[in-house]
Amino acid sequence: MDDKISLLIVEDEPAEQAAFAECLQNECQIELVGITGSETEALALVDSYRPDVVILDLELQEGDGLSLTPALTDPSRPYSPYVLVTTRTENRHTLDMLRDAGVGFIYDKNIERYGPDQVLRGVKRMGSFLKGRRLGRSGEAAAEKEAAKLRRERLIEELCAEMEDMGLCRRRKNCRCLVWAVYYQLQHREPLSLGKELYPMVAKELHCEPDNVERNIRSAIEKAWDVRNERLDLVYARFPLLVKKSGKLPTNSELIEAFVVRMRRKHAQ
Repeated sequence: MDDKISLLIVEDEPAEQAAFAECLQNECQIELVGITGSETEALALVDSYRPDVVILDLELQEGDGLSLTPALTDPSRPYSPYVLVTTRTENRHTLDMLRDAGVGFIYDKNIERYGPDQVLRGVKRMGSFLKGRRLGRSGEAAAEKEAAKLRRERLIEELCAEMEDMGLCRRRKNCRCLVWAVYYQLQHREPLSLGKELYPMVAKELHCEPDNVERNIRSAIEKAWDVRNERLDLVYARFPLLVKKSGKLPTNSELIEAFVVRMRRKHAQ
């Protein structure tokens, strides 16, 4: 089990429990330590099995997923897992409370692409990293380094989800280039020069040439603004200032800047 990602699922809907169990049947990277719909039992299972990751449904019949979240992520506890929340709520106050509590990522059950397989991909992405983070707790410097790495992973995951909402595929190079361009620009207060600073940073991250980064971001814009994109209405709603009467697509700089503004506002709420 040491080589696997240990997982606890806190979900009280039988259909959801069965769906997760089915997805995990042939899964060699994840070790399921328990499925429960009880808040009390969830805390007991965390203390007993110390799972790397907990999938937590916010709407529980027995107990409250919202109150369970800070208990799971409380740094004073001897052991705290990485928490992925699944929910149907659209209440902004509730979502902000979850982020403040240190939830790793929130999966919206209302979105068409939601499913156990999608959530389990998030488990895989974060589980192995969590093992490394705990090894670093022996020293403050190591712990801070791992905490910074975790924040980076969370932000990259959030940006990937944003791109998927716009109809892009996270595995494609055009999406990855745009994700990393927004990420690196978010790390700087002043706008970076695309050609001299930003594109080379992304190119180094993705092991390609700066010119290739520029072309791929352009490709991502063309894909998102394509009239055949089923998510086009969401793209327009998310970036209304980039919708031009002439039909002209936004530039790379315009979209990256708009994305940075969106993410900073989102995290400032």
